This record gives sequence, structure tokens and C-alpha cells, in this order.
Amino acid sequence: LHQTHLMAVQETTSKAEFSIADSYMQLSMPMHQSKLGCTLLASTRLPYAQTKHKELYLKYQHFRVLHYHHWLLIIALRAPLLNEIIYVVHTPHVGQDHLYRRQWWKMYNQLAEKWPPTILLGDLNAKMSNTVSPGVGHVPTPKGQPNIDNDNAVLFRQALKEHNLTAVNTTLDHKPTHTLQKTSKG
Repeated sequence: LHQTHLMAVQETTSKAEFSIADSYMQLSMPMHQSKLGCTLLASTRLPYAQTKHKELYLKYQHFRVLHYHHWLLIIALRAPLLNEIIYVVHTPHVGQDHLYRRQWWKMYNQLAEKWPPTILLGDLNAKMSNTVSPGVGHVPTPKGQPNIDNDNAVLFRQALKEHNLTAVNTTLDHKPTHTLQKTSKG
């Protein structure tokens, strides 16, 4: 974590909505009825920018929780040189009920209309094929995995297209089906 400004964590058991530990602010959606929550960690030690006269650091006052649900946390980040809407998501796994997953994506799309995301961090539980589509470039298919989209990947691609977002990268390839997604407008 020593060079990370923002990090999303899913399936958290946090009891606090805000805390600071080891120079990271933790903004969390606490567990609700034994459903695990989402957390955003933000560094208070690393400067996020530098002007002629000083380094700029993230502070508690820069963050405001706009919406929370145990599978989705939406945070406004307003600081000098920064104006971001951050989504920390944990999309229901494809093993969950199909209707429940569709309802989650409907909720996501409605909230994205109200607060368009500029940064999307999380576990989308989306196995994506290497098919190029609006907002998604080539995605390497993990070795031994079929080259097809699962239901969450189809719904993710639809959300990207609907909200004119682009998946900029998938960087955390620690398991064949786990990636970290960032989106940008445009």
C-alpha cells in the first residue's frame, strides 16, 4: 500500500463508518444484517499533487458519502485540483439469484444517472471475453477460461455504454477471474 492513494476493499466487516489507521482514512459501509460491506481507503501520507509552493494531501473534509449500500458506496472527493465521484462496488456474484443481480445493476444505473462516476473501484464479478465493445478494449482471456462474457460482464458492458464510460484498465490479475477496474468519462 505504500504507493497507493485510493484502494477499494469488498466484503469488509468494519463497524465504523470512518476511521484512520496507518496513515489511511477508511470510509466504510458497515456490515448490515450479516451482509459484508464496502470500504474506501485513502492515503493521508502521500501527496496527490504538488503546486509551486506546497504538496497537497487528502483530508477528511475532502470526502462526502453520497450513498451507501452494503454492495455499493458512492463518495464525492472535492479537493484542490480534484473533483471526483468514486464508486466502490461489489457486484453480486453470478451464483446469486439472477433477478437480484439485475436489480443491483438497475440500482447502479439509476445512481450513475444522479451521480456519474469518474472512478469505479471494486469487484465486478465479471468474467469478460476479449470482445471489443464501447468502453472496453481488448481484455486478455485468462488461460484455461472460456472466451465468453458472464452475465455481470454483459451488464457491465451495457452500463459502460449507457453512461459513456471507458474501462481504462484491469490491473490486479492475482487470480484468473479477479481484476481491478477504473472507469473514466468519455
